[in-house]
Amino acid sequence: MRRKKDTLCTEFAFTLPRGLSDGEQRVHRHGVMRLATAKDEILVQQERKVQENPAYGVLVMLARVITRLGSFNSVSPDLLEGLLLHDIAYLREFTVSSGVEVSPSKPLIRR
Repeated sequence: MRRKKDTLCTEFAFTLPRGLSDGEQRVHRHGVMRLATAKDEILVQQERKVQENPAYGVLVMLARVITRLGSFNSVSPDLLEGLLLHDIAYLREFTVSSGVEVSPSKPLIRR
């Protein structure tokens, strides 16, 4: 009997609870993110905005690992600034459960 090879899943689909509304009032809820790398973490820490405000690191890291959000094939921190805090909290929780690990030095939402 053949044994299946172990494979590493590097991309994860997600659905935002509320979604990102664009300029044409379309809501983008479905997306895909990849696993974060050490290089992602290094580049996030080098960002000027993150050095000025460490909490901004969440948006920079999410922008690096989200490969698609709705019809957006490119995601930037500026785009993610339009997300509701509820969706950011969801993405942070999702990344922990999927192993992507987005961890700023200061949380955006305290419970």
